Amino acid sequence: MSERTLAVEVVTPERRVYRGRARMLVAKGVMGELGVLPGHIPLVTQLVDGDVRLHQAEGEVAADGPDEDGSGARARQVLGDLTFRCEGGFLVVDGEGARVLAERAEAPAAGRPAPREPGGASAARG
Repeated sequence: MSERTLAVEVVTPERRVYRGRARMLVAKGVMGELGVLPGHIPLVTQLVDGDVRLHQAEGEVAADGPDEDGSGARARQVLGDLTFRCEGGFLVVDGEGARVLAERAEAPAAGRPAPREPGGASAARG
C-alpha cells in the first residue's frame, strides 16, 4: 500500500515555483514552526522569512511541467527532502492540500536542499 501524501504548491505573484506531493511540509509561521501532514485541519497562517521544507517519500515522483510534445506532465524522480527559501506570505491548508503563497520563493537545485549558512539560515542567491 502506498504512503499517504499531501498535494503541495509553492507560488509567488510572478510564478509557480513548485507543484508536487510530500509526506510532510514544515514552515515558519508568526507563532513558530508548523508541520503539516496529510489530513491536517484547514488553516491559514502568516509566514515569516525562512525555509519551507518538504519531506518526500523516497522515490516520490513530482510533476515538473509539460513534456516535450505538450501531451502531459513530465515527471522526474525525487529522493529525500526539498527546501525552499521563502520571504513572507501565507500558508493555506485545506482538504486539497497545502499552498505556500510567498512574496518571494527560491527553488533549490533539482533534488538538492538550499545551501545553509552558519547558524542555520539559508544562503541568499543573486
